[in-house]
Amino acid sequence: MPKNSIAIVIRVGVGKLALIEKDYATSQDFLSLTIKDYNNVYILYKLYSLINKISKNLQGTSIKGVTKKELLLNKIKVSRNLEEQTKIADFLSNLDKLVEKQSTKINLLKQRKQGLLQKMFV
Repeated sequence: MPKNSIAIVIRVGVGKLALIEKDYATSQDFLSLTIKDYNNVYILYKLYSLINKISKNLQGTSIKGVTKKELLLNKIKVSRNLEEQTKIADFLSNLDKLVEKQSTKINLLKQRKQGLLQKMFV
């Protein structure tokens, strides 16, 4: 697939998405989309929202998955305004960075708590 394509996991780990910034190859467990004339990060967030809805109704006993056909039957509404797409993508990206930063702080506090508990109750 060409660089700046979106890779979607459609079997084990369904719903994971990535914007791949280099040319790449995938297995049958991935669906790859090349998007033109749209902000790729914006489309990534729209797809993430769609896949979260789809993944609630997945079929399969041991390995749940969605077929390429099932995924492509869905439609997503997107803004045609590239400036608006970019603003939305930037906002959501910044929010993700903030969530990651706060998650890191929470994990550090949990580690500190665990250390203090071990020292207190030796």
